Amino acid sequence: MFTKRPVPRGQLGHTDMVSLAATLRIGQALRQYDLDFDGAPAPSPIPPRLLILACSATKASGLGMAARDRYDGPLWQSLRVADPDASRAWVAFLSARYGLGAASAELPAYDAVLNRRSAAAMAEAGIHRLHPEIALTQKTAAGRERAIKAAGPRFCARGTVQVMVNQLQQPFRDVAICGGRHYVDVAQAYVAELKEAGLIAQAAPVAVINDEIGFMRAGLKAWLTAHDGAEA
Repeated sequence: MFTKRPVPRGQLGHTDMVSLAATLRIGQALRQYDLDFDGAPAPSPIPPRLLILACSATKASGLGMAARDRYDGPLWQSLRVADPDASRAWVAFLSARYGLGAASAELPAYDAVLNRRSAAAMAEAGIHRLHPEIALTQKTAAGRERAIKAAGPRFCARGTVQVMVNQLQQPFRDVAICGGRHYVDVAQAYVAELKEAGLIAQAAPVAVINDEIGFMRAGLKAWLTAHDGAEA
C-alpha cells in the first residue's frame, strides 16, 4: 500500500511544486501580452482627434486588408503619406455599404456608391444601425446564421466610436469630415448623435473638408498636421 510521506514544514511537496511551476508558466505566457491586472489600461497615445474619411471607388486587391490599405483613392493616399504610422488621429471610414467603421478594421473589396437617397436613409437610420443591412427572411435559425455569415463584416457607428473612446478614456475633442457632399451629410448627422451620446465633446470643433480634390488633399494634410507642425 502506498503511504504518502509527510512533507517537512517549510518545504514544498511534489503537488505544490507542480502547481507552482504551472503558475509560473501561466505568468510568463501572459507577460507576452503585457496584461496588467493591477488597474485600467493606460490611455492610448493617439490624440483625441477623429477623422471621418469617405471611402473611395479605387480599392486595392488582395485578401485580409485593413480599410486603411484597401481604399486607394487620392484622399486615402494622402492620409497614408501625412500619417504613415496612424499616430496623429483616429480614422473611421464612411462607406456606402459598410457604414462607419475603424480604418484599422479588415474590409473586403466591394463596389457601392452613396447617392442622395441612400445617404438620407443612412442618416435617418442613425448611429445604432448595423451595415450592411440584411433582410433575414429565412425560416430557420441555421438559415439566418448562414445569411449573416455570407454578408461578411458589419459595422455600427456607435460601436465603432465607442471602442475608440474606451481606448482613449475620454471623448473626442476635435473632428474632421472629409469627402463628397453625400458623405458629409451622413457624417454630420452621425457626429450630432455622437455628441449627444457623449462620445464627442459638445464643444469639439468639426472641420468639413469638401472641395475640389486637390484642395481636399491639402486640407486633409493641414488638419492632420495642425498640432505638430510636421511636414508629411
